[in-house]
This record gives sequence, structure tokens and C-alpha cells, in this order.
Amino acid sequence: MDRFKIKIILVLLFILGSIARFIPHMPFWLNYPGVLVMPVVIFLVVDGYYHTTSLEKYIKRLMIGGEILLIGNFIISLVLMKGPEGRLNYSNLSSKSYAYIIGLIIIALIFLILNFKDKCLNDGMVMIFIFVLSVGTNIVLREVNFQISILGNNMFLVLAGILVLLKALDESKNGTDKRSIIKVLIVFAICIFTETSIIGPAFAFIIYEFRNNKRMIVTGLFVLSGLLVPGFKLKALLAAPQWMMFFGIIFILLYNEKEGVKIKKPFYFIYPLCLWIPFIIGALIS
Repeated sequence: MDRFKIKIILVLLFILGSIARFIPHMPFWLNYPGVLVMPVVIFLVVDGYYHTTSLEKYIKRLMIGGEILLIGNFIISLVLMKGPEGRLNYSNLSSKSYAYIIGLIIIALIFLILNFKDKCLNDGMVMIFIFVLSVGTNIVLREVNFQISILGNNMFLVLAGILVLLKALDESKNGTDKRSIIKVLIVFAICIFTETSIIGPAFAFIIYEFRNNKRMIVTGLFVLSGLLVPGFKLKALLAAPQWMMFFGIIFILLYNEKEGVKIKKPFYFIYPLCLWIPFIIGALIS
């Protein structure tokens, strides 16, 4: 199965997961297909690292996508004011909460402008941007105390961090940068604050180390998935399905290392839309 076909399947699986997450009264099992997406996306990004014509432009696209996504996430969340039991009034949030949200939007806008102006982002800037935006998102979530639903998803930032990680691993292996091991540790630390936590960079590292050994990749994903097992009772396993990401290995094993149809940029728009549209529909229905 080529890269393009896998991407299309991932989009469909992600849509199902978003529908289950954001639209009320959907069957819970619709969450299960979406769990498969994350490890396969990371696998494709690691594979893309070896085939991209410009790593700098690749990272820049992901950073711009991440900043636009964050801005859109917060604006939509703020406008809709979706609470646990329906839409809330704007007076339900404190002025401090508004200050945090608007402040992070402004920071993301500044980073976005800097990304557009700079032809090439250095690794330090990328790591700082990812850290500030990821930690800022977590601070906002804690500040609003889940009074309103805040869209915190941002795989773009995770993937940009993974590319910096892969570059640092190459530099360490080739001995071209003595500070590369420090960059590796920093990326792992920063990714703790992202939506994949340590699982994302850990799986990327496994794929990097065993790129031509599918058996080790399967074993690595099995171990990482095992860390997410909530217990061995069926009810607990079905209620917390993150461990099901292991079954994403099916698409990794089916991948034939061919690109297929060469379409890249549309996926930078599809991911945000797959988040925003179900979220908006769910807020309006509730």
C-alpha cells in the first residue's frame, strides 16, 4: 500500500475519532479507529525524513501549521464556549482565563510572523516555539479548569519536534555536532508537554534505529502500547482504548515504500478541518 492510500485511510479514521469525541450521543466504539492514527503518522514522518528534498522547509511547514492550528483552536473554543452541559456565557470565565487564552494566541501570532519572515528556522528556535506553545496550552487548560472545552490537539508541533530529534540523532551518529545528544534529550523533555507525551518521540526513535527491521518496530510499538494498558479487565480496556494504537502496525507492515499520488499540502488543511468541523457541530448541537 503506497503512502497516499495510507494517508487517505488515516484521514477517514481520524474523522471517525473526531466525530466520536466531539459530537454528543455517538457510540463510544467510534473512538477506537482514531487511536490507530498516531503511530502510523509518526512512521510516515520518519520515512519522509529520509526522502524529503528540504528538511528545513518540511519543519517550517509543520511549525506554521501548528501555529495556525493553535490560533484556530483557541479562537473557535472561545467563540463557542462549549461547557460540559451545553454552551456557557462569556461571563463564566474569569478575566485571568481570558488573559491567558488571548496571550497565547498573540504569542502564536508572533511566532507565525517570525516563521514566515525567516527562510530557515534553526533547531533552537523550533524547540523554543514548541515548548512555549505546548506548555502554554497546558497552562490554559489548567486555568480554565475544564469549564469550557479547549481544543488542545496539535500533532503538527509533535511532528516538527520529531524531525528535529531525527536530525539530532543523525548529527550524533555522524559526529557533526557535539551538542546533538543535548538536543535529543531536550526534544524528549519538550514532547512530554505535547499530546503524544513521551510515546511519540520514543516510537520515532525506535523507527529510526530499526528502520529496516519491521520485527523490531512491531516489538517496540507493542511495548509502548503496553504502557497504556489501564488494566486487564475488559471494561477498562474498552473504556481507555489508547493501547489499541498497536493495531496501527497493520498499515506500517502494508506500506510498500512508494509515494503514490504526490499530494502534500492539502493534508495541512485537512487535519485542522477534521478537528474544527466536528467540534463546531458538537457545540451547536449541545
